[in-house]
Amino acid sequence: MAEPPASEVKGVWFVAARDYARDLHGEDVVARLVAHSPEPYRDIYASPISSAWYPEAAFEQGLIVIYDVMTEGHDLMFERIMEGCTEHGINRLFRMLLRASSPSFVLRRVPTMWRQIRRGAGHVDVRQVEGETFIDYSELPMFHNPLYRMLTVGSLRALVRCCTGEAPRVEMTDYTRNSMSLHIRHKADSVAPSVRFTSTRPPTAAMLSDAMLAASGPAASLPSASVPIERSAQSAAHSRPDNPQTGKHVISGRSVSKRKIG
Repeated sequence: MAEPPASEVKGVWFVAARDYARDLHGEDVVARLVAHSPEPYRDIYASPISSAWYPEAAFEQGLIVIYDVMTEGHDLMFERIMEGCTEHGINRLFRMLLRASSPSFVLRRVPTMWRQIRRGAGHVDVRQVEGETFIDYSELPMFHNPLYRMLTVGSLRALVRCCTGEAPRVEMTDYTRNSMSLHIRHKADSVAPSVRFTSTRPPTAAMLSDAMLAASGPAASLPSASVPIERSAQSAAHSRPDNPQTGKHVISGRSVSKRKIG
């Protein structure tokens, strides 16, 4: 089986995390974060460059250091910090645009946001019905790490809260080493309901053909396209995805079943 491509994270995330920690706790906590970091990454954490690309290992170690230094071992506190980093990373103009948008609209842009901050391994597929969004992350072998799962939940919650002022209900329905699936309940659009798909995957004739097939009957798989594909509420009624039945998952030593967050 072929190895996934190397993944990198843009420096803007490191800048947002550093600035959020500094604004919340002062320069002392930034110094502690750097001091507790592995030697190869200390310069990155101390002076990140927004436009630079950094290896996944630097990102993973950054999450570990934040957890160890800033959370006192509390998962919920880590999720809140990830929410704060996300909100801090959204510039003022973009935040104003988010406030004028619906949760459905913003969540459909998650694949675009992913590609703005990540390159290499990993894909995101989004599908929606009225008042619900299903997001599948795949082909990124990092979701065995509970910090990545908590980061993802916190980031999505922060995005929706920028629109509504309220945290949405986020449910992790499944995960493996390489993938993670989430179900988000939110306020429905005021327009007539429809099902929409967005993805980081490049559009191909086969993918568009799958989407057309799904629109005509029960959907066996998620159509993948780089632009939203819409179909009517009547079609959606035939292909509305059921909530996956999953077993227990372990997050930071705790067994949870279909973990509800928010």
